[in-house]
Amino acid sequence: MPRLESLYLTQDADFLGTHRDAELLAKELGAEIRLATMDDNTSNLATLLYQGVEGKKLLIDILSVVIGLDESEVKKRAIMIEGRGQQLHILHPLLCLKSRIENLRTLPSKRNGNGISQAQVAVEVARKYIRALLSQPTERDAINAAHQIKDMAWSRAGLFVFKEYGIDLLRAVEPEKFHSVPFREKDWPNILRWITDRRNRSGRTALRLEAMALAKKHQG
Repeated sequence: MPRLESLYLTQDADFLGTHRDAELLAKELGAEIRLATMDDNTSNLATLLYQGVEGKKLLIDILSVVIGLDESEVKKRAIMIEGRGQQLHILHPLLCLKSRIENLRTLPSKRNGNGISQAQVAVEVARKYIRALLSQPTERDAINAAHQIKDMAWSRAGLFVFKEYGIDLLRAVEPEKFHSVPFREKDWPNILRWITDRRNRSGRTALRLEAMALAKKHQG
């Protein structure tokens, strides 16, 4: 992980679910539950407070949506892990990256503290993920992932985080590690030129104004 000025880990966890899920989880953990109201102006359905194994007070936020992501895609691409006879579906690393940059663009509260650091770490996680894909018999999935990174870098959120915080999503792709000559020597160099040109043509002020409008819309 990169050396960062602020912490990128928090003492809470986020789950996508329903009020019923929140109630069941609270019962399972013996947690205190607080259901969100219309006045809270948040994507949280509920917040659970419970005592962890080391005695620390921990929070779980039950989300109604993941900002910037489609719920069906979140569920379809979730990665399942198993432990102690339980199954847990976690957010796909590339969708996690997309969510982090969309959060920075949409939510002013994420632009301070660890929100920026979390986006930087998400780039590194995406890089490790693509490296893992490159160990497969073919590079099809890795190339597909690289194109998803390209799409995120091309997006308004990708431009915003690059202009505002110097977060370069393209760092998640290491073309020199690909064996595919067409991708390494033609496709990716072309992508770099396209993205660089788009970044040069995109005004920082316009991106800020868009982000302000999105924040107001989200709060409304």
